[in-house]
Amino acid sequence: MKPGRLLAAGCGQYRPIASNATPKGRAPNRRIEVLLLPALEARKAKLPAPALDGGA
Repeated sequence: MKPGRLLAAGCGQYRPIASNATPKGRAPNRRIEVLLLPALEARKAKLPAPALDGGA
């Protein structure tokens, strides 16, 4: 796969699936989600902007 077809975006801080108030709640937010799309749909998809903090 060509590197230009890959995108990484850190979203845990902005789109948590659990509360960030406790360590137990933060654990599920440290995750990787993979979305595979056909080439044409990948160009049309509205993907989230990468986090400016490098995902830290």
